[in-house]
Amino acid sequence: MRCNKVITMVAVIIMALAVEAVASSGGAPLWNKTAKPEAQKPKTTAPSGKPSTGAAGSTAAGADDLARQRAFINAKRNQIDNTTWEVELIPISGKGKNKKDVIIFSDKKVSMEGLAKEGFASTNFSLSTRSNKKLVWETMQKKDDDIVYFKGELTPELDSMTGVVSFQRIKTGTQDFTFRSMTKKEAVSE
Repeated sequence: MRCNKVITMVAVIIMALAVEAVASSGGAPLWNKTAKPEAQKPKTTAPSGKPSTGAAGSTAAGADDLARQRAFINAKRNQIDNTTWEVELIPISGKGKNKKDVIIFSDKKVSMEGLAKEGFASTNFSLSTRSNKKLVWETMQKKDDDIVYFKGELTPELDSMTGVVSFQRIKTGTQDFTFRSMTKKEAVSE
């Protein structure tokens, strides 16, 4: 039963990363580099000579919405850059001890202090927003055959964070944790 939950969680994370990658590539699947996004249809005019309010009009509105969304995400990415979050890791299984660690956002990448000490490098992360205005970030880090998946959710005010971390290690197997922020610190600008 536990194995099925882990497989499901990993599949959801991988699918979310794939959807994010396809969306950021303009709709072209990453495995088909020759595919081109569908060209926008030209605006048509109604017999009166006025532009129609059909699909072409909504395309322009959609492009404006997409541009606003990207600007919003970039602004939020800049706001969380150079912040550190002390977090408490709580075993999902209920077995084992809670742990404390620090999640670091720096240079548009994310890392965890304990993993950095083990040799895991900082990685890029995807950032999206939900209808409840919360921000969701996701990443995967790899060192040799060990993999760590992260998914975090930030409040709209960027004052607290919760999420899940899945450690998939060759020697110790899979360990899944939820996490919650305890403190947030912003780096001092020089």
